[in-house]
Amino acid sequence: MVRAETWLDGVLDSPRPHTLLVSNDTSPLGAVAVHTARRHSINTVNVQHGA
Repeated sequence: MVRAETWLDGVLDSPRPHTLLVSNDTSPLGAVAVHTARRHSINTVNVQHGA
């Protein structure tokens, strides 16, 4: 997870997106993505899968 968060830090620093779309914020990687985006002051939107 530390390696994934470090990688995401670099990815989010380059283009400085306004919003990050997350398909699953309950998975470990999704939770790290949301946490990292919030540290960078980037909005997050969770896209729910259709049932």
